[in-house]
Amino acid sequence: MVESHGQNKVFINPEGYLEIALVGDQSEGSFRRLYSDAVPLIEEFRTKNNDLLCLFDLTHDTGFTLGSNKVAMELLESTPYDKIAMFNVPHAEVTKGIILAIGKSDKTKIFKNREEAVAWLLSKEGN
Repeated sequence: MVESHGQNKVFINPEGYLEIALVGDQSEGSFRRLYSDAVPLIEEFRTKNNDLLCLFDLTHDTGFTLGSNKVAMELLESTPYDKIAMFNVPHAEVTKGIILAIGKSDKTKIFKNREEAVAWLLSKEGN
């Protein structure tokens, strides 16, 4: 099932992880809508006792605001996930700093491409 508001999309990838594609400019509201779309899928993972693995595709993301960055950080801090892999992250150093600041650098990683991100996400490393 694919949920989307605007151009952002969230769905369960057949390989067994939640996939989130950010498209266009992001705002506080777009992140909150995307998260509300993801909640039923997260609950589905938890009901099946699966690890919550998430892949963030930022290939077509064109921008963030201070409000969207704040919401993204809050959601990363408050969501109980097992691993998140992100790729094609604009401003990767800023994102790495946020991940380090919230203390989740062991289970949240940034990659240059999808192949590397998925390989780590599905590996036993970090589990």
